[in-house]
Amino acid sequence: MKKFSVLFLVLTLCVASAFAKVGVGVQGEYTFGNMSGFTSVEATFKSSKTPLVFGVDFDFAKDFYGIGLDVDYWLANPKLFSMLKFYLGPGITGTVYNSDGDISFYIASRLVLGLNVFVIDELEIYLQTAAELGYTNFGGSKFAFHVPLGGGIRIWF
Repeated sequence: MKKFSVLFLVLTLCVASAFAKVGVGVQGEYTFGNMSGFTSVEATFKSSKTPLVFGVDFDFAKDFYGIGLDVDYWLANPKLFSMLKFYLGPGITGTVYNSDGDISFYIASRLVLGLNVFVIDELEIYLQTAAELGYTNFGGSKFAFHVPLGGGIRIWF
C-alpha cells in the first residue's frame, strides 16, 4: 500500500505539472541611460509554476543592432485590486551588439517593477520598467546604467 501511495503521488505531481499554464508574449521597450535612444522588441515566456520570466530581445537603433536574453525572478506578484497586480524582482540581462561589423556586449543585473492586468484568464497586459546596472564595451569599456520602459501582452495556454 505504501508503494502504491508513493506511485500515486508521483504520478499526480507529474500530471499536475504537465497542466501548468504557459504565457507567451511580445513586448516593446525604449531605453534611457548612458546608451539612451534604442528600442527593443522582445519575446517573453513565463510558466505559472515558477516565478521566472525569460525574454529574448532584439535591440536596434540608427547605428547598431543586438540580440539579448533577460531572466527575471518575480519575488512578488500580489493583487492590488480587481484585475490589477504588480510584480517586483531581480534579474540579469545580456546582449551582443553589432555596430558596422564591430561586435560588443552588455551584461547587467536588473531590478524589475511592473503592473499586470489579466483582462481574461488567457490574456495579460503589462507595463514595466527596470533599473539595470552593468558593464559594456560598446563605444569603449565602461559601466552602464539603463532604464528600459516598456509594455506588452502575454497569451496564456
